[in-house]
Amino acid sequence: MKLVGKISVRIAGEGTKSEHEAVYLDTGKESYQLRKTGSNPFENPELKQMAGREVSVEGTLDKYIFFARTIEEI
Repeated sequence: MKLVGKISVRIAGEGTKSEHEAVYLDTGKESYQLRKTGSNPFENPELKQMAGREVSVEGTLDKYIFFARTIEEI
């Protein structure tokens, strides 16, 4: 599956024990938590540095999390 959108960083799991800053892909219609396949679900500095950039991502969607195999800046 391929999606295009803008990367943002915001709080996930607010008010829970697993509250943390998470990276999101905002497509204009939907918003998905974005993770690189096989990466740490709570920390990914490489993705956080891409905040505000428009990207094309390819991967798989599992409910509200998009597991990206490839990420390319547009």
